[in-house]
Amino acid sequence: MVAQEGQILLRGLNHYRDAAASLNEDILFSLANQASIIICKFLEVWNSTGRHAKTDTRLVPRRRAVQPIVDRISVWKGLDLFRNCTLAHPYVTSDGKLVAPKTIIRQYGVPSYHAEVILLLRLVHYAVLVFLSGFQEEFLSVWPLDTKDATRLDPSPGIENGRQIDPELQRVLALTDALLVQGGITIDQAFGREFESRLKAPGELR
Repeated sequence: MVAQEGQILLRGLNHYRDAAASLNEDILFSLANQASIIICKFLEVWNSTGRHAKTDTRLVPRRRAVQPIVDRISVWKGLDLFRNCTLAHPYVTSDGKLVAPKTIIRQYGVPSYHAEVILLLRLVHYAVLVFLSGFQEEFLSVWPLDTKDATRLDPSPGIENGRQIDPELQRVLALTDALLVQGGITIDQAFGREFESRLKAPGELR
């Protein structure tokens, strides 16, 4: 599953000669965050394979061969903390203390350039290949279940295409606005305009 997630993301990035030059900075930021989650998943799964080394002789030589990749990824000591406190959970440590993402990046060591994250994702891809090369029969027996299921999903209770976004958005916001009025709640117009302006690209007219 880690291989599949990584391949989907890399396939999208590889569509561009230089993703960093071609993609909007905000989109690339989000993609890098998703890549970081996949990298952390790889480390978690990889670490768990060690307990089977004594019972499966295929593991030890592959773990030894992939160690340089694991070492390269592990130079980022704050990656797990960043995943747990920023990417996957709401900005708090395990003991409930608020921690800003920039604090983790600066003090603990987290990749801050997209190129580094993409490099780590590509290293993960190769590490998974090395590992799966010893388990081809097992992997190929389940791989089609994940990649060739063409069953069309029912969008309910959600929507299906972009044309439906605005009507559904307006429907739900109308209900919300009615409840705001009912509760005597008002949103400062200047604050509202400033908040909404954050959705506009730099340089775009407000």
